[in-house]
Amino acid sequence: MAEGHGLAPRAVAVIEECDHDPSHGGPVATRPSPDVFGDRTGPDSAGGLDAAEVALEWPALLDAPAAPPRGGWERKLVLALVAADVLALVLAVTGSWLARYRFTNENLAFWGFRFPYGVLAVVALPLWLCGLVVRGAYDRSIIGSSPTEYSRVAGVVTGLLMLVCAMSFVGSVPVSRGLIAVFFPVLLAFGLMGRYLVRKRLHHRRAKGNALSRVVLVGDRAAVSNLTNHLRRTPHAGYEVVGAYLPGGRSVVLDDLDLEVLGKPDQLISDISQQDIDAVAVSGHDLFEHESLRSLAWKLHGTGIQLLMAPDMAEIAGPRIVSRPAGGLPMLLVEEPRTGGPAQAIKALTERGVAAVGLLILSPVMAAIAIAVKITSPGPILFRQTRVARDGHVFHMLKFRSMVDGASAQVQDLTDRNDNDGVLFKMRDDPRVTRVGRFLRRYSLDELPQLWNVLRGDMAIVGPRPPLPSEVSQYGGDVGRRLMVKPGITGLWQVSGRSDLSWDESVRLDLYYVENWSLPLDLIIVGKTVKAVFAASGAY
Repeated sequence: MAEGHGLAPRAVAVIEECDHDPSHGGPVATRPSPDVFGDRTGPDSAGGLDAAEVALEWPALLDAPAAPPRGGWERKLVLALVAADVLALVLAVTGSWLARYRFTNENLAFWGFRFPYGVLAVVALPLWLCGLVVRGAYDRSIIGSSPTEYSRVAGVVTGLLMLVCAMSFVGSVPVSRGLIAVFFPVLLAFGLMGRYLVRKRLHHRRAKGNALSRVVLVGDRAAVSNLTNHLRRTPHAGYEVVGAYLPGGRSVVLDDLDLEVLGKPDQLISDISQQDIDAVAVSGHDLFEHESLRSLAWKLHGTGIQLLMAPDMAEIAGPRIVSRPAGGLPMLLVEEPRTGGPAQAIKALTERGVAAVGLLILSPVMAAIAIAVKITSPGPILFRQTRVARDGHVFHMLKFRSMVDGASAQVQDLTDRNDNDGVLFKMRDDPRVTRVGRFLRRYSLDELPQLWNVLRGDMAIVGPRPPLPSEVSQYGGDVGRRLMVKPGITGLWQVSGRSDLSWDESVRLDLYYVENWSLPLDLIIVGKTVKAVFAASGAY
């Protein structure tokens, strides 16, 4: 039988500290093994394996090399998470001790025996870490990118709580209710906080071009272009696009993407051993010849290289995509956008309550702003502008006036100085903005009166940007889907660049929000809004 090269080892990932370290610069050497996926020729093979060949080559499959060690940055990332989880448990034990015994040296009592309080940490720590391992909380496919990471941590805390309750009820183990009331909430809070801080540090490094996984893309020109732009636009996802395989092969030039075309899709299988990559992202299985995609998956076994299937509906994600097997065939069900129902009712009631409380608490601040606007420039304190809400409903949006009185009438004279590339009008140095108005805009204080719009039900706290009627009249295609939900004071457009966004990017973010809305997404946007406002990014 013909011999071939063995399964390719994955390249060692590049990290900040080891960019030029020779010990991390090359592939891990492995013992050559027969190419069980190579072409077979001959009278007895007919292009496949006969029984004798299977018997001879099956051990080669069993001896496939194990996945080589991950890159240094991934090992350090897992160690950082473990350290954060250990610290969370120590803080939970300490907090519950302080709450229960208030700095006394009283011991724990179980079944007539007394133990130092530190025994709780000794017993809980392995259970905590083992639970995180079993639940996959250290799985590299979710670390730093998926909200599943947080839900798995919460699941382990819930599991430990149920275990303690079961021991107390079934085993008659005396457990202090005060201890439970402090230990588990503190463990959950610091467990999630530790994950968040490690994730933010990882995102910071990725924004600087470190801690990235090298990926090659497989698809047609449009799919590769969209996926490349998306991954480059979101460096926190952790992928660096290093090449592409297109149906046209090397004859296709992607100068607009600054991306090298490495060949045709079916060439990837034979090229995989020469590629210094960490992942392969495929968009469209019909690009391969029969069963070649399955061969690619087999070829990647044991190499540590991930195989990613990128859906054509890139803007649809999260809870809307549900696996639905049909007679053994895996199917993906794309659910309808959640533009109504109980969840939206909860969102509306919650946001109205928050708006009422916000108006009450911020009333002194708003009074001071009103005085500053009134004494620094002539004209009304509030600026009322007609905007379009859900289903085309028209309402008057309120803002503190940040421009000179009559600024709307001057727009036509400034059209040629528009800094935006679409139907929006934005100027970085707008001469109509007052001195106080510039400060208000910088920190979004001019938008505080919109809490009244939320209380009235015209707006939401989180939602798409409220458009002008003149903008809506220019909508085409699917852009009108922005009006399926209430516009918001903040949204994905607010936390992703604000005025620095292009028209197309603003529309894309708004449509993504409408398509994939969920309560957790709203909470994430609110958290990022606070950061964006204090950083004054994209505000003018």
